[in-house]
Amino acid sequence: MSSIAGLREFIEPVLIYSGKRLDKIAKLLHVSVDVFREVLSKLPGVLIEDDRVYVSNRLELVLYGLKLGLPVKRLSKYLNWSDFEKMSAEILGRHGYIVASNVRMDKPCRLEIDVVGVDTGSGRTVSIDCKHWRHGISPSSIIEHGRRQIDRTVKFLKHLSWLYRRYPYFTKIKYAIPVLITLTTPRIRSVDNRLVVVSISELNNFLQDLYLVLDELDIKPISLNKVTEKSSSLHFYT
Repeated sequence: MSSIAGLREFIEPVLIYSGKRLDKIAKLLHVSVDVFREVLSKLPGVLIEDDRVYVSNRLELVLYGLKLGLPVKRLSKYLNWSDFEKMSAEILGRHGYIVASNVRMDKPCRLEIDVVGVDTGSGRTVSIDCKHWRHGISPSSIIEHGRRQIDRTVKFLKHLSWLYRRYPYFTKIKYAIPVLITLTTPRIRSVDNRLVVVSISELNNFLQDLYLVLDELDIKPISLNKVTEKSSSLHFYT
């Protein structure tokens, strides 16, 4: 069997049998232990401990499976929103952001943002909503969810002082960029010139080339000063 075809056929079984003994899984798959070890050494997000196979990063393994041509519908069932959240937070951290996950506010309004990354030097903030869509999503749905994330980000900035005690570094925030994270490459890239839509596999490059992307998409970050100065959402943006 070819290397790519061979690896592709092992990805879903590894996701299913994570935590089981290596020799038991090899027997179920009708391959030798040596061949199975070689395959596992080539799969990202997989490790062997005490002769047991573990998926240490499900999202990384699923993304690799998608790259090899496995259907989204088959692989996405092994993921949940927390996989997106954890990887988004990890990638933000690599780029020097201080990260908070599941940022919640109960008063003066109720809201929750999946991941907030703050660059304390510049005051730049990335406000992420992680969407685990198992099927293709229409542009109209992306726009709908994007606008909700824009609204959440505006409310987050407007009532930011309520979160200072819990997240002291939020005092460094000057402006925010709403982002919608998807599993596969999105069909549209921006919403209302306020929000960027990227796949989880593109997040690292997006952060690396942030200002180029914002300029190309004509994205206008949401300014904290504008939010606190104006009460109408029509005036919330720079």
